[in-house]
Amino acid sequence: MLYPDTVEAEVLVHKPWFVATMFGVVLLVFMAFNLSGTGLAEFMRPVIGEPSASGLYGRFAVGFAVAVIFTLNVVLIGFAPLKLQIGIVWLELLLLFIAFFETFHLSLPFIREKLPFLIGQGVVTTLYVSAISIVIASVIAVAGAVAKLSNNGFAYAIASFYTSFFRGLPLLMQVYLIYLGLPQLGFVINAVPAGILALSLCYGAYMTEIFRSGIQSIDRGQWEASRSMGFGFALTM
Repeated sequence: MLYPDTVEAEVLVHKPWFVATMFGVVLLVFMAFNLSGTGLAEFMRPVIGEPSASGLYGRFAVGFAVAVIFTLNVVLIGFAPLKLQIGIVWLELLLLFIAFFETFHLSLPFIREKLPFLIGQGVVTTLYVSAISIVIASVIAVAGAVAKLSNNGFAYAIASFYTSFFRGLPLLMQVYLIYLGLPQLGFVINAVPAGILALSLCYGAYMTEIFRSGIQSIDRGQWEASRSMGFGFALTM
C-alpha cells in the first residue's frame, strides 16, 4: 500500500456521484447477465411472477435488487477501518464461494470417505513425478547450457530453439502436445510418463538458462587459465 495520506478528504465510496455511477454500472452489468434463472429470481417470484416468463421486467428487477445490495454493501463497508474492511470483504467472498460450491450438489460423505486416499495418492504421485522430472531436467539443462556456449552452430541452434520454444509455450499446452499430439504420430504414452516428459522439457528449458548464466558468471581469467594449461572444452567445463 502507499504511504498514509495525511490530507483528510471524503471517502470516495461516500460521494453521491460515485455511488450513483457505481449503482448504474452494476445494474447494467447484472441485467446483461440475465439473473432471472437464478435462485434470487425464485426468491423474488412474488414480485416478478414466473421468472422464466418475466422477460425484461424480471431482468431489471433482479438486477436492481443485486445493484442495491452491492452498492449498500460497498458504502457501509467504507465506514469501517481499513483492516476490518479487508476482513469483511474476505469473509463475504468466502461465503459467496461456499454458496457457489453448494450449487454442485456434491456428496460430502462420499468426498470425506475418499479424501484421505486421494490425498495420499496425490502426494505420492507428485513426489515421484517431481523427483524424476528434476533429474531429467537437470541432465537436459547441462547439455543445453553447454550447447548454447559452444561454437558449434548446429548445437547452438537446437539449444536456443528448444529454450525459446519451451519457455514461451504454456506448460498446459506442452502437456496437451505430448499426451494428445504424440499418439497422432503413433507414439502412445501413458498419463504419468507424459507428465514427467512435459515437466522435464519445460523446466529443463528454464534450467538451461540458469546453468548457462551460472557458467558465464565465472571469471574469464579462469577459463583462459584452464585453456593455457592444455585443458579441452569438456575438461574446462
